[in-house]
Amino acid sequence: MLLIYERGRKAKSVARLYRERFPEVPHPTRQTILKVVKHLKESGCVTSRPRVRRPRNVGRKVQPEDVLVYALAHPQSSTKMISENCGLSKSRVWTVLSESGAHPYRSTPVQGLLPRDAERRYAWCNFVMNKLENHPTFLADITCTDEACFSCNGMFNRQNVHACSLENPRYAIEVRHELRWSINV
Repeated sequence: MLLIYERGRKAKSVARLYRERFPEVPHPTRQTILKVVKHLKESGCVTSRPRVRRPRNVGRKVQPEDVLVYALAHPQSSTKMISENCGLSKSRVWTVLSESGAHPYRSTPVQGLLPRDAERRYAWCNFVMNKLENHPTFLADITCTDEACFSCNGMFNRQNVHACSLENPRYAIEVRHELRWSINV
């Protein structure tokens, strides 16, 4: 293909001639011929150089147990952090964790309680109980609206918080306290 190109210097005629000489094999297009010629002129070689990859397990030899020990010692660390500390790829860390039965369990966001909240809650329960004695359908009359609330606490992204464990730890994270500084829309 290159010899024919060097004679005539027209990629379109080289593609046609190649198609005629070798009809049983897939033939290159004009663009393919131009790319090969350009690569040959730039690098002096027709074949591309081999890809250089990062060597596996640089440094010490990491055992899968090391990954599991690190993940259980630091349950809220990400697979990226584990891979950086153990010297393995993120996909290998996922494989080791899943083969060992460890799972990233998600947390449950709960409202934080302050010491003064117990008194308020007790007062609310007494109020509701007294209302129910006089008005049995009182709870049905309470309207819960679907509102957006913007507060000083910011957003809580539940998807980013997890704990890696062999069994579900069922842990909760306090996301806010009942302090007033919010706007309902």
